[in-house]
Amino acid sequence: MSKDAQICRKLICNVNIETISPLRIASGHEDGIIDSLILKSKDDVPFIPATSLAGVLRGELKAIYGSEVVDRLFGSSHDKEVEGGYQSMVIIRDIPLDGGKIIIRDGVRIDDITGTGVKGAKYDFQALDRGAKGSLVLEVTLRNHHKTAMKKLQISYVHPECEAKEDFYGDIIATIADLLTKGLSIG
Repeated sequence: MSKDAQICRKLICNVNIETISPLRIASGHEDGIIDSLILKSKDDVPFIPATSLAGVLRGELKAIYGSEVVDRLFGSSHDKEVEGGYQSMVIIRDIPLDGGKIIIRDGVRIDDITGTGVKGAKYDFQALDRGAKGSLVLEVTLRNHHKTAMKKLQISYVHPECEAKEDFYGDIIATIADLLTKGLSIG
């Protein structure tokens, strides 16, 4: 392993979360009665897929830090300087949820042109009621080459204490914690 690829730091964010409104992450399946079932693990436990949370965090962080920083953090396959792009520095695990009751809601298909409901296009879907709890585990792995790569970028810090220490990755983790505290819309 080259010296540039050696791990120099790991940042781990372990946060307890709770749904504050019904959560709808569909499995893409129906059972003949309900048109859209909630996504569950093989053990029949509702969960938030890591990919859903990663996509939301990527979008939120892009609005704060810009595309180039987010591409380096979450990975990208379209960088001109690096053949094959960047490997993601972030690992997010699926979030199994406990304590939420599965509820059934009604929906109506909306006509794209008129903006009104389509006659006969009612459907039922499952959602997980508010109060479901889980644990988010997010890990950022820093390698020696990441320190050099980020110094080339124009970076705007969000947290002054991180700026004083020139700890950009600590700033990102603190920003993620801020976003989670304020609440994110998923599903």
